[in-house]
Amino acid sequence: QDMIVERVRGIPMGEGRFRPVERIRLTAKATAEYILLAYCLNFDRANPEPQSRFTVGGADYPEVQKLFAVLPQAPPDQRTIGAVQTAIWVITDDLTRGQLQSRFPATDADIAAARQVLERAGIQAATKRLYR
Repeated sequence: QDMIVERVRGIPMGEGRFRPVERIRLTAKATAEYILLAYCLNFDRANPEPQSRFTVGGADYPEVQKLFAVLPQAPPDQRTIGAVQTAIWVITDDLTRGQLQSRFPATDADIAAARQVLERAGIQAATKRLYR
């Protein structure tokens, strides 16, 4: 599963708590654990497991990068996890409503918000199968 990170959330403190931070800071050869807000890029691949490890690399998804560029200016109701994940899969997989809802609990509000944020990013939602 390829993932895209929206932002760093914090450093885990145990018992489901974390200390908010905005940047990852490491010294040479140091290791640390951070909580990231990340989204799946590949609809048809399995979700990562808690023990999954990732490597950092560049993203070859220009439309997803456009989406992430406008997210900070979008209203909070367009930045929900459901809306952003839906928008990403609309870009990467051009899903139908049936496909989306077969694997992800997207609500009508998520789908509508995804359309708004896609259009904010300059992506023609009306050309995508979810919105036809």
